[in-house]
Amino acid sequence: MCEGMSSWTLTHQCALLLFIHFMPICLAFLPNFWSRVLTLSWDSYTHQYMTEQAILNITMETLSGMKQHQHDVDNEELYTGLGRGFWHAVGEVASANAAMDFLSSTCSDPVYHFDSERVEGATQMLREFWGQTILLTKAKEYQGARHILGQLFHSLQDFYSHSNWVEMGQQEVYLHLLHPEEPSVPVASADTPTCAECYRFSCYSNLLEKMISQTEPLLTTGYFSTYPAKPTGKCSHGGILDSSRHQGAEGGINKDSTSPLFSPHHYLHKEAAHLATTATLRVLQDLRDAVGPKSFLRLFSVQQPPALVFVMDTTGSMFEEITAARLRALSIIQAREKSQRTSLPGTFILVPFHDPVLASYNKYNNNCYRDSLWLCLLNSCTSFVAGFAVFSVLGFMAQEQGVPIAEVAESGPGLAFIAYPQAVAMMPLPQFWAVCFFIMIILLGLDTQFVSLEAIMTSVMDLFPMILRRPGRREIFLLLLCLTCFLGQFIMVTEGGMYVFQLFDYYACNGACVLFLSVFESLAMGWIFGAERMFDIIEDMTKSRPNYMFMLCWKYLTPLVSLVSFVISLVEYTPLTFNRWYVYPDWAYALGWLLALSSIVLVPGWALGQLFAGKGSLKQRWHHLCSPDKELSLTCKQRAEMKETVLTTEMEDLVRTDTDEHENGKKEKILKEKCLYL
Repeated sequence: MCEGMSSWTLTHQCALLLFIHFMPICLAFLPNFWSRVLTLSWDSYTHQYMTEQAILNITMETLSGMKQHQHDVDNEELYTGLGRGFWHAVGEVASANAAMDFLSSTCSDPVYHFDSERVEGATQMLREFWGQTILLTKAKEYQGARHILGQLFHSLQDFYSHSNWVEMGQQEVYLHLLHPEEPSVPVASADTPTCAECYRFSCYSNLLEKMISQTEPLLTTGYFSTYPAKPTGKCSHGGILDSSRHQGAEGGINKDSTSPLFSPHHYLHKEAAHLATTATLRVLQDLRDAVGPKSFLRLFSVQQPPALVFVMDTTGSMFEEITAARLRALSIIQAREKSQRTSLPGTFILVPFHDPVLASYNKYNNNCYRDSLWLCLLNSCTSFVAGFAVFSVLGFMAQEQGVPIAEVAESGPGLAFIAYPQAVAMMPLPQFWAVCFFIMIILLGLDTQFVSLEAIMTSVMDLFPMILRRPGRREIFLLLLCLTCFLGQFIMVTEGGMYVFQLFDYYACNGACVLFLSVFESLAMGWIFGAERMFDIIEDMTKSRPNYMFMLCWKYLTPLVSLVSFVISLVEYTPLTFNRWYVYPDWAYALGWLLALSSIVLVPGWALGQLFAGKGSLKQRWHHLCSPDKELSLTCKQRAEMKETVLTTEMEDLVRTDTDEHENGKKEKILKEKCLYL
């Protein structure tokens, strides 16, 4: 289409035709600078320009008003101090404004553009936009408020371009659009003709006399495109993009630009833009009055003080340090809120993080009472279901072999690696069930390994926090621990490895060791730390007090049952045999008991070591070791109430000291200047 066109004029015409062809069938005030270039309407006012200038003017006015009681500030200084955040916020409003002409959901809807005499619907929509903007701003949802505000500005500005308000000779904005209590102008009915025929690009005096009468004028807006259908005698939007301009009455009344190709009333464009800008300013002033100057400035990201970020480790094992850090952060915030220094941060951000350690995955207020009940229930149900799986297979094998179940296989690795694989081989699709079985074994082993390693890592890191709580140290230590365990297991994959494995499994990890440790744990928690204190802490965490049955279990039932079970396991002890026929040598049994003692002797050994290393008489040392830390009995609320006053006073003194030093520095500087002058 553009071949052979060499002159600049013809090239521009070609670009204009392409622009018209690809442009959405929707137009209001021109959307941006490039539209002005392509349409040769250089002096047209765009939606973006009017919006940006209005926001800038009201923001400068607000800042000047707030600075008057402090000291005189030059407007140029205010302008340069707005910052990148302000212009980004203004850009969001202007973009939301311009997008109304391009989004499919708003482009062709006459309500969004005051087209097709949909004045009442557009007015109602404006008021909804206004209410949403105020609510979102008060709720500090500033991004959403800016988006809605941009849409409001677009429709409001279109009213003065698409209606006959300017042709009426009105010099003021139409307040009734956002203020229902203000007087309104009646809208022309559907059967009332509004325009005369106009066959030229520029339409002068094509509005009927009764539409612009000084006594009782009627309000109308132009119809655009084919929807809704334009009644005979009604005004069109007009311009080469409007397909309704050829229907009677021909012509149009829009004042979107200074180009006659797009705006039949182009000669009134500046008047319409002036009223649209004034209305935009009025909306911003009303918004500032409704939400307050500070919220208004925050809406446009003006003079946002730098944020102060607190990054806290919420690991359960770091309870003392976390509590002190929380209280110190609270005292800093309170002290800075009282300070009038504008350079201090006004936004405070808390970034919690967890060390990946067992209970540290949970928040402090996690309902551990409910979780423990569910855990016990699920554990019992799992054992119940597993019993069916195990004994159904053993019964199947006993039936196949014609022997009692007790003789099929003994508990331990033989059951998992000998009896079960034999049973799986007898099932239909044995390959499938074999894969499923050994995947289960692998996942079970990995899960157990994760828990065991995390328990070790937590204990060691709490013992040596200055060494291991550094970037990369924890990962290196975990790698060395895993490598040591890996190398230590090589002996168990040799030909005699099953014998070694049985020895470890029977002595180092047997029930007697677990029961022995359970006795000490239940005594320490129920009697030394105190079941009552535990009740208070659980109530502080979950906001509900546990059942009294738990206290009886912690203090009496659990220690007693664990102790009796431990004694019974020792009385009924039988030496280890492998597959019911191999008897280990005596040195192997001695090694096994050493393995068993290695996991349980540390508890009494550490207690005796602390007892002899303490100060005071033996009775005093015993009483001291059997008494919990005084602060451990406090809940978070009690701890905060006790330390908040002291720490807040310390921070206030610190801030006051900084301020005094700042003032003293100023005085010294003035004295030095005077001395130099003399």
